[in-house]
Amino acid sequence: MRLNADWPGTHRYGYVRPEFLQGPDAIGQPLIPCAIFGLCSVPGRALTFHVLLNNGAQYARVPIQALTHQAEATDFYPLPALQAWDCFAYDMAVHRYAYLAERDVEVRLSEPCASQMVTGQYCCTVDWYDNGYSDTPDQHKCAHIIALENGQFAAMPNNRLRWYDASFTDWTQPIRLTVNTYIPYAERLGLRSPKHTSHEDEHGKDTSMAAEGGTEPLGGIERTGPGLV
Repeated sequence: MRLNADWPGTHRYGYVRPEFLQGPDAIGQPLIPCAIFGLCSVPGRALTFHVLLNNGAQYARVPIQALTHQAEATDFYPLPALQAWDCFAYDMAVHRYAYLAERDVEVRLSEPCASQMVTGQYCCTVDWYDNGYSDTPDQHKCAHIIALENGQFAAMPNNRLRWYDASFTDWTQPIRLTVNTYIPYAERLGLRSPKHTSHEDEHGKDTSMAAEGGTEPLGGIERTGPGLV
């Protein structure tokens, strides 16, 4: 069980909205500087984050809508707009893809702001495992953590994002994709002949003779002896 994971690259500096740490009386007070250093996944709940405040206090499980990466952030989207799906499991893998690092991306927010498109930059990706949803192709969804232009962070799956690469992508092309329902297998009955066993090499030659002390040509060199498989 994973439950907690490091922020890739050890941490990211940001700010916390004070009302999430000090109660509703702190609404409108200055944002509190912090270092975001961890993520927490509890199934059926939104992602939360672990932060170290600039006064030395450490605060656990800060919700995603409470965090910003800009000191002047004021217009805040609600939690359901920032994360389309709750976490699928305690077990998660957090990874920062080098190709996507700091890449610009267009984000289609979720309800109640589903009609809004905003831009942001890629931070990292959370992908869950060892649960029925993630093991089913058409139910699997990861959550890309995006630093939005308004200062907040979002956690969105692939189908709510459109990535920008000036040397490669062309946004004038329509996107026509279907939901993945395919599970690839290399070993299944009906895909290989039952004759394909450990005694048969990739060229279809029976190598069991070697196990009986015979000879076998291998790379132009004749090898002999028991146990040659």
